[in-house]
Amino acid sequence: MPDIRSPAPVFVVSAGRSGSAMLSSVLNTNPNVLSISEYFRIASDFGAAIAACFPEGQMSGAQFAEFLQTPPPRARLLLQHGLPVEEGQFQPGANSRWGRHSGVPPLLLCALPHLTTEAETLFNDLLEHMQAQPVMSAAAHHAHMFDWLRQRFGRKLWLERSGGSLRMVSELYKAFPNARFIHLVRDGRNVAISMSQNYGYRMLMLGMQLRHEFGADPFAAGAAPIDRFIPDKWRGLTPQDFDAAAFRQFQVPVAHCGQFWSNEIRVGLRQLEAVPASQKCTMRYEDFLSAPEQTVAKFAFWLDKDIVSVDWIRKAALKIRSPRSSWTNLDSRQRAELDNAVRGGGVALGDLYR
Repeated sequence: MPDIRSPAPVFVVSAGRSGSAMLSSVLNTNPNVLSISEYFRIASDFGAAIAACFPEGQMSGAQFAEFLQTPPPRARLLLQHGLPVEEGQFQPGANSRWGRHSGVPPLLLCALPHLTTEAETLFNDLLEHMQAQPVMSAAAHHAHMFDWLRQRFGRKLWLERSGGSLRMVSELYKAFPNARFIHLVRDGRNVAISMSQNYGYRMLMLGMQLRHEFGADPFAAGAAPIDRFIPDKWRGLTPQDFDAAAFRQFQVPVAHCGQFWSNEIRVGLRQLEAVPASQKCTMRYEDFLSAPEQTVAKFAFWLDKDIVSVDWIRKAALKIRSPRSSWTNLDSRQRAELDNAVRGGGVALGDLYR
């Protein structure tokens, strides 16, 4: 049996679309690690409502359980209109309480289906347990929840990884001051291409554009409907008249995604400065592709040398696949625009991408 004493938390943080889903596949092959996928990304509504995950003050177990059961607005809207959340793996059963029309809670949408085929049963057990917990901070509730899951599965340590969580480092470090952080980085040009194709990031950027147009993000929880004339270019793209076909046609220029990545990197690196050097490391996605076994071993040794074996390293390395798209397939004009857009992030990362 593994040691069930509570270990230091581990967070894999990134600007998003940087290969952290690949790391989940790698970690899921290790019987000592509980890999919690995309929880904070979905719970924060694709990064638009980080404060909702860590409200000020204290909350009861019942209040925290209510938070766990509440589908965030953007993910819920996508599901209601038959637009898949790429990271979501929950498959509702015939008598499921959750589904396309009700929405699916963040933990149930992505994280738990990675761990078990009985995700909804596990979620119900977790809710019952969390409802009985005393009044404490949201951070303490989260820590207790993750450790309950770790012990439920008999794992040595837990790790949470969410795409786009680099912008959450300050909140995560404040909530978990003994946590260790793995910053996963990837060539910003390929990140931008992947972001432009992902519904979650397109929803996030749509909200940013609508906030610029109308003064507020209409997708935010509790936001009032837009009460002024809506120009034709936004028809079918607001909560009050959302249309799946219009959203599918909504395109975010790759260069805009590159600018978004650059900003995420600059902001995230500033937040990581507060984390002691002994509690953080940086790894390149491209190294997993070019030297999978060596890089998996380096990654695992940093986590905990006792979870590493030659057989596991070989098995885990087989989970690594090359990406489907590359910036090299862009035409010369798009390449030039994208190079310019990601330059700030590349400079911030220094020798990693010179």
